[in-house]
Amino acid sequence: MNLQDWKKLPPEEFEAKLRDAQMTRERYDELVAAIEADERMVAEMEAAGTMPKKLPEGKLGDSLSYGVPTLDDDASS
Repeated sequence: MNLQDWKKLPPEEFEAKLRDAQMTRERYDELVAAIEADERMVAEMEAAGTMPKKLPEGKLGDSLSYGVPTLDDDASS
């Protein structure tokens, strides 16, 4: 069950889910709003034909593109 489905639960179950997740109602509303905004953006981009189908070639397999540090064996000597 995803966050958006929690709204469909009876009030006592909804409150229990919030307690279990240690989340306030305000934080829940923020997260759901962000998810819905992302879904709208994706739908708009798909409708406009601007949704990327894959990462640019320079990003594929390039760990530095994602900010993942690597160790240089030569630097350790």
